[in-house]
Amino acid sequence: MAATSNPEMTARMYTVRGAAQALDVVTETVRRYIREGSLPAKKVRVKGKKEIWLIAPGDVERFRNGD
Repeated sequence: MAATSNPEMTARMYTVRGAAQALDVVTETVRRYIREGSLPAKKVRVKGKKEIWLIAPGDVERFRNGD
């Protein structure tokens, strides 16, 4: 997946909002998947913002496909 100007992706990674849109769920559901460990994610500090979760597109695809 190439870098994109989509605000829901950061340097080829999904934000929680972007992952929620890709999975057709609400953001709190994505956060629960991350908390439970069923959706891998990395917490990073973004300049000028609080820490955010970033999710690799491949992890979103694997989760969607039930792998």
